[in-house]
Amino acid sequence: MHTPSASDPALIDERQRQAALDRLQLLDTVPEQAYDDLTRLAAAVCDAPMALVSLIDRDRQWFKSRYGVDFAQTERCIAFCDHAIRVPQQMLVVSDARRDPRFRDNPLVHLGQGIRFYAGVPLVSPDGFAVGTLCVLDSRPRRLSTLQREALEGLARQVSRLLELRLRNLELREALAERDRLAHQLAKLASTDALTLLRNRRAFDVLRADQREAPTLPMTVAMLDIDHFKAINDTHGHAVGDQILRRLADTVRGVLRRDDEAVRYGGEEFALVLPGTDGEGARILLERLRAQVAATRAPVPFTFSAGYAEVRPGEPGIDPALARADAALYAAKANGRDRIEAAGAD
Repeated sequence: MHTPSASDPALIDERQRQAALDRLQLLDTVPEQAYDDLTRLAAAVCDAPMALVSLIDRDRQWFKSRYGVDFAQTERCIAFCDHAIRVPQQMLVVSDARRDPRFRDNPLVHLGQGIRFYAGVPLVSPDGFAVGTLCVLDSRPRRLSTLQREALEGLARQVSRLLELRLRNLELREALAERDRLAHQLAKLASTDALTLLRNRRAFDVLRADQREAPTLPMTVAMLDIDHFKAINDTHGHAVGDQILRRLADTVRGVLRRDDEAVRYGGEEFALVLPGTDGEGARILLERLRAQVAATRAPVPFTFSAGYAEVRPGEPGIDPALARADAALYAAKANGRDRIEAAGAD
């Protein structure tokens, strides 16, 4: 007995055929009028009580459309259509299944009135594989006229065109999704600081513009600055300075909540926007950040200074609070650095 190997052409073709069927993403989908119209028309022109759009899956045949049949699928091993797809170029006609050695013991032939007549035209996918059939069936032996055969073949071509249209629509949808993904990725890259992976100044400007409408209060903003950063660069080199910037950014991400925003404002300066947070809450968060920076492992020890300010009711966005936070930051640096200052009540 011949056992198919991985290099067996028949096995390779079946894998490719199954892949072509899977690409259609049609199995187990809901009924569609376009397919149902064609099965009814096939039954009418062939004067047959049953008609199907049958798809041959790995171990079953599943009916995308069925007319005169009350079950949705059968095992593949008993499917007439499995025989039909083996010769994709021609229609399979079984005039009397009880006299055909391939089907006379088939349970579908002996179930109820049973299938005596079958005519199936293979449905060829856009990439050239027979994935199923359009078929008509009858419980009595019979033949098709030449006109009926031609009509059934024509209707099968229409089903194949529906399959092609579906595949093209799926490909278009995937292309649009990929375009949207790339556009999102590009937008994210354009709004992300390459070194720290925080938002950059351009993204922050968009955020500030959005907040001009009606900031959700309470809200606090903060400005941070790494202490003696120029001396770190001059003494240890810019590579170490970059590591310090990344380390602070990572620590900031670790303490912020989901709706908080962190921005590399420029150089060694960072901005935080803390919606739903009053001044006291911001102070607690910044002190926690300062403690974590003190405990973090870095190429050289470093500290930061910070100033924070609450957004006041009626203010046009967060810009006035940012200016106050920036002034508080300078006060923190003037008062000895490695400290956090609240904005004055001016």
